[in-house]
Amino acid sequence: MTCVSTRSIKITSVWRKSALAVIAVICAIAAGFFTEWGLAATAADRAADAEVAVYLTGLAPDDPQIHYKAAVLLDRRFEPGDDEQSLHEYEIATGLAPDNYLFWLEVGRARERNGDPTRAENALRRALELAPNYARVQWAVGNNLLRQGRTDEAFVEIKKAVTADPTTFAGPAVIAARQFFGEDLNAIKRMLGGPIELDAALTSMLIREKRYDEAMEIWNSFPPDEKRASLRDVGILLATHLLETKNFRGAATVLAELGEIDDAPAVGKIGNGGFELAVKPTGAGPFEWNIAPGMQPQIVLSNGQKHSGNNSLLIVFNSKDGKEFRTITQLVPVEPNRYYELEMFVRADVKSPAVFKWEVVDAGDGHPIAVSDPIINGSNWMPLRIKFQSSTTDGVVIRFLRDNCGGVCSVVGNIGIDDVALRQTDHE
Repeated sequence: MTCVSTRSIKITSVWRKSALAVIAVICAIAAGFFTEWGLAATAADRAADAEVAVYLTGLAPDDPQIHYKAAVLLDRRFEPGDDEQSLHEYEIATGLAPDNYLFWLEVGRARERNGDPTRAENALRRALELAPNYARVQWAVGNNLLRQGRTDEAFVEIKKAVTADPTTFAGPAVIAARQFFGEDLNAIKRMLGGPIELDAALTSMLIREKRYDEAMEIWNSFPPDEKRASLRDVGILLATHLLETKNFRGAATVLAELGEIDDAPAVGKIGNGGFELAVKPTGAGPFEWNIAPGMQPQIVLSNGQKHSGNNSLLIVFNSKDGKEFRTITQLVPVEPNRYYELEMFVRADVKSPAVFKWEVVDAGDGHPIAVSDPIINGSNWMPLRIKFQSSTTDGVVIRFLRDNCGGVCSVVGNIGIDDVALRQTDHE
């Protein structure tokens, strides 16, 4: 019994050694394989050269990510034959990972670049099946259909893409519609009508094309809250262009809706006429009081001298030569060819050979329309009125001016201005 037991132990030990040897060989082979595969995958992730990426596909031929990486790098290289080879690598990737929508999306795009829109559509449709709610896929399908001339089908998918991701696709969708429908705004709106971002992009396009009436029509349809929030940049763009084209009423309307000016502008209204709000020394808006840069005269709000309310505008002079003169202006939107009366209250105590007046000029070409009588000294507030008729332009500029001032024109004293108002009249 002892001998048999001894032999069994020896035999068992031999088998154990053989089994361990076999396992060691298998592990070595597996380790080599996985090491090679891992190195290939890691190298592919870091590869920046197409040739290196293609070489790595040979080390790991069954890894779809490596084939995909090679395809992407070939796509970017633009050398002869790269398009075909890139498509080949994309197709291998989809074969190895048939449920990856991104691979099918790239196959579709690659087939289009290779002039095969029908097979491209097949690939893109497969991507859409795998990712039906992804905007990128919807957009790609829509563009493929557009290039095939299937316009109605195309814009169904494009509109889906815009709805899913309006920030990315609203602008390009409007550009695409513009290319296919020309200036037919109704056709563009019919195909794309929906998310507010589309209408915003359409408005921006119309502004760039100087179709301001149509841009205003869409702008007027937007909800007031959106105008001050997501549509603010569109509104500023529209107002800027309206000012440049001297559509002052339109610009005032848009800026009022944006809330960009503390005292909202309106047709026939002097902004901050009672000087109850701050007067900005710099950076004032187009329908606010604008003060020229400089040191003389000093122009400040005063709560010590006022006709009504809490403040008036005080103009303080202290100049021996009068070489510097800061003017005050405001652009006012008006109805064209209408009669108006500008009224303000003034109080003056000035020693100077110069005379000071207020003037109304045409905002379109700058020609004078009317001028006030000279401001006279007095301890009491006195009304100053200017009657005028607006021109065909829908804006005027009122401005403070100095006259009768020669080479040397000393000015000392102050002038107070308050309660500036404009009203429309029936006649001159």
